[in-house]
Amino acid sequence: MKHMKAMGFWIRRRHEQDRPRDAGDLPTPAQLKVIEHLRTDLGEFIPGVFSTTFWRGFMTKRLGLPALGPQTRAQANKLIEVLKNRVQQETEKHVRTDRNPAA
Repeated sequence: MKHMKAMGFWIRRRHEQDRPRDAGDLPTPAQLKVIEHLRTDLGEFIPGVFSTTFWRGFMTKRLGLPALGPQTRAQANKLIEVLKNRVQQETEKHVRTDRNPAA
């Protein structure tokens, strides 16, 4: 990008942001939608994902977040990454057991 800018190219933005984003702001609706989607995916592998007890324990013990859920964008990003990794682990475990039913 620096090379292209040095050659005289410039990036035209479709919109200008009126204020800088703050990682301490509330989670965006898109982030909350992704969290719910990943939670649904995880529910296919772990039966108790939608219970309040499981969710509170997952949030507080595993992530150190408040039991109510992510309060900032940074916390929401952390939760999304952890859920993505957990869904990937459960998917791989499920695939391994399907390939080798004797195990």
